[in-house]
Amino acid sequence: MELGTPFNSTGIIKNRGYIYVDEIDILTIVGCESEARNTARRVLRFDTAPARRLLELEDGPREESASGATNRSRTTATQRIDQLETGLTDLRQEFAVAHDSLRVEVTAELTNLNSSIGAEMTEIKGHLSNLVQALHNPQAVSAQVQRAETPAIADVNMMTPAEAGRTFASTRGDGRPPLRKMDVSPPTFDGLIDGIKLNSFLFQFESYFQQKGYRLDRDDHWLPGELNQCVRKNAAVWYERYMTDDTTIKLWSVMKVAMIRGFREPNFQAKVRNQLLQLKQTGAYHGYVNKFRELQRVVGLDELTAINVFPITLTAAVQEGFLECELQEKPATTSQRGNDHVGFGKKQQGVKQKRNNEKTDQRGVKRLDFKCVMAAMDLDHQLSDTSRAMKEAEPEVWAELRSDSGLE
Repeated sequence: MELGTPFNSTGIIKNRGYIYVDEIDILTIVGCESEARNTARRVLRFDTAPARRLLELEDGPREESASGATNRSRTTATQRIDQLETGLTDLRQEFAVAHDSLRVEVTAELTNLNSSIGAEMTEIKGHLSNLVQALHNPQAVSAQVQRAETPAIADVNMMTPAEAGRTFASTRGDGRPPLRKMDVSPPTFDGLIDGIKLNSFLFQFESYFQQKGYRLDRDDHWLPGELNQCVRKNAAVWYERYMTDDTTIKLWSVMKVAMIRGFREPNFQAKVRNQLLQLKQTGAYHGYVNKFRELQRVVGLDELTAINVFPITLTAAVQEGFLECELQEKPATTSQRGNDHVGFGKKQQGVKQKRNNEKTDQRGVKRLDFKCVMAAMDLDHQLSDTSRAMKEAEPEVWAELRSDSGLE
């Protein structure tokens, strides 16, 4: 190798088998050679059994520390995995509880929805049937008008004066049936939330206008207009809203259902049944029996249940009246009075036996008392109805009766 030879930017030039190196490269090569010599010396110096043992001892703690760090990292990862599994288990349990509660709520909602839909479908079917009936009614009315085209004078001539005064034919051409002039005013309804009063009004309303000349099956579309003169206060407000609503069906059968839904208590049957079962006699038996029969007609109790709820006080009173009748029918004679002291003990024993028999036959006595009282009340109602009908009769009828009997 020769020094002082020119060199280029690469620092090393090969020429004619010689390597030309600059100063920097020479220092680098010298440094590398010295480092290699030091490494060789270090290797030769430690290449003995004690040195290798020392190196192994130095490497042991390093491996233990590395394994400990690895174990600690593994323990931490395991704890995190356990925490995640515990959280997932809790989430599964909460989800199961929420799912069960949601299923119960959805089932209840679906049940209520099905029941409400069933009730609405039933109501819609009723409305449709009434609508079909209303569509057929104009044909029947027109046929009736065609059949009744005969002069009204001929019909009036065939009636008696009393009948002609009570009945008149409709002169309007709207197809309204012939109506009768009524001497009494129609029933009224104030709109109270009371099922008993509502049932009474509906019965009186239909009875009144049937007597006037309407038929419920044929004139279903005329009766809503007649209801205007029978409602007051809250009922009048309800009637105005119903008639001005374009979505409602103006038929009496449909309006009747709407009135029942609007003016009857939701728990009407249960309320009346509890009132009947808790009814007590506080005064005369006539008032009690009237109230008992009124509630029984609403609830519809069978005879056996009505006998079981019949009060003991009324039964005792009726039994006392029966015993008084028996004593009046069997007067005591003089010979029997003389023998009263002799057979006093036997009479006492007979009275006790009779009382025991009465207790044994209590159900039969209650049945008999119940039927007797009900029969008496029926007779009273029939007599009152007869007397009321006689008072409301026309003077011409009384005149005819007097003339037939020869009193005049």
